[in-house]
Amino acid sequence: MLWWLLALIAAFLDAVYFGIIKKYINKVDVFTLASGIFLTTGVIMFCVSAVKGFPSLQPGFLLALLITSLCNLVANYFVFNGLKTADMSLCVPMLSFTPLFQIFTSSVLMGESPPLIGLLGIILIVLGSYILNTKKGSKLFDPLRSILRNRGVLLFFFTAVIWSVSTNFDKMVVLRSDWVFGLSLFYLFLGISFLIMGTIAKKHPIRGWGLHFGKLLFPALVISVSGIFINLALTMQIVPFVYSIKRLSVVFSVLYGTLLLREKGIARRLPGALIMLSGVLLILLG
Repeated sequence: MLWWLLALIAAFLDAVYFGIIKKYINKVDVFTLASGIFLTTGVIMFCVSAVKGFPSLQPGFLLALLITSLCNLVANYFVFNGLKTADMSLCVPMLSFTPLFQIFTSSVLMGESPPLIGLLGIILIVLGSYILNTKKGSKLFDPLRSILRNRGVLLFFFTAVIWSVSTNFDKMVVLRSDWVFGLSLFYLFLGISFLIMGTIAKKHPIRGWGLHFGKLLFPALVISVSGIFINLALTMQIVPFVYSIKRLSVVFSVLYGTLLLREKGIARRLPGALIMLSGVLLILLG
């Protein structure tokens, strides 16, 4: 299967995942939701790895796993709290800055640099995402100003910065193990960390798991499949390209937020979506 198709499916699943979190975040405590989803995902991935057969680990695996796990602990805390305070169709577009930052981080950490036509495609994806974040009658720099005015949007912008670094370590984990084993340990680490944080905050996450089991299982299955697909894509292509395609989750999220969550403004955001798609085409041509 082509790497871009794997990344595209992961993008769709990411949008579904963010939509589920947005739907439940005001009904279920953040620590209960995060710990339950991540632990369930970790268990699913570990079982898949056991059936597949555990890989032989290469030097540097544990360090790469620790770095990406710590980065994602912060990033996912931002994601859950960002979705709690702002529209999904405004928050998720901030993640499209990730491939732009990856042009530099992947060059330094992985020695991966896109060709000129691919670089232009990445820039178009970021530009399209920027336009998606505009409002009717807004000025050119209003979306950037909204990052400072809207706490949820700001948290997602910080997440984009963090992920531009951590995704390179994700690939290191995959290359030093396989496409599922490292992912299982990664999610188990996140789940245990959120469980400890929730217990310290006296939110009683374990008690909430029984009350909201259905709300935890489905998103866990969604990100399990998404994680496997994106890891397989990382074994075939450079990090900035894979995550540029994955950032089409922005388009899916805007549609999801508009059609199902009744968020407003789909018409003015369509040009941004079309620009992003043109960027994708350039990457594929490259």
